[in-house]
Amino acid sequence: MWTTISRNVRYPDLQDILRDPKTLLLFPGDDATDVQEIASDRVTQHNLVVLDGTWSQARGMYANNKLLKIPRKVHSLSVFM
Repeated sequence: MWTTISRNVRYPDLQDILRDPKTLLLFPGDDATDVQEIASDRVTQHNLVVLDGTWSQARGMYANNKLLKIPRKVHSLSVFM
């Protein structure tokens, strides 16, 4: 299921998804885990949230939305290797 966040539209189900312990946020940071480590767990199905925008917009979305701080952050360095 894809859910899009728009500046003027609210999605009530998104709060539950972001609070789900199986939800991951694709966003870099010192506290982000390499997504390959999580991908090795083939039993658990995860929700992956991707902030769609420029890096400046994504940083703004992350900084201005408390709910985006709840999910575990992941990054993918393997994309660049």
